[in-house]
Amino acid sequence: MGYYSRCRNLIATAKLINNEYAGIFPNTYESILQLKGIGPYTASAIASFAFNLPHAVVDGNVFRVLARIFGITDAIDSTTGKKKFNLLAYELLDKKHPGKYNQAIMDFGATVCKPVLPLCSTCIFQKHCVAYTQNKVNQLPVKEKKIRQRSRFFIFSLYSMAVK
Repeated sequence: MGYYSRCRNLIATAKLINNEYAGIFPNTYESILQLKGIGPYTASAIASFAFNLPHAVVDGNVFRVLARIFGITDAIDSTTGKKKFNLLAYELLDKKHPGKYNQAIMDFGATVCKPVLPLCSTCIFQKHCVAYTQNKVNQLPVKEKKIRQRSRFFIFSLYSMAVK
């Protein structure tokens, strides 16, 4: 849906980097965040992966891992929940190797602590995982807002014209 706006933002950002930064990508979280189309998640990812800056990346995988291991029942899509998860993620962040840590926790959530059929039987956190020990793996993370599905009906007609 946002394909064209992303493309426009990418072009605008490339021009800005070329003209304002002499072709050198900005290397601070704050300056990366100022780039068009870059939000806190992407700025944190770039800052930690490219420049090894201590910024925690919190995506769906990270929400899931933290919610399950620590038994957090705050909704991940609530203001309180987002704040709590971001604070915990920063607290746990390896400040010396933030890029590696962020990639590791994201990968762990994608491959072991999966949304469906997580690999709890072989998980290294099994003994410490609140969700596992309390049999709540499928209940965490909690989402406050449900996705509303709307049924839409379209009426159209086809006609053909004979051409002589």
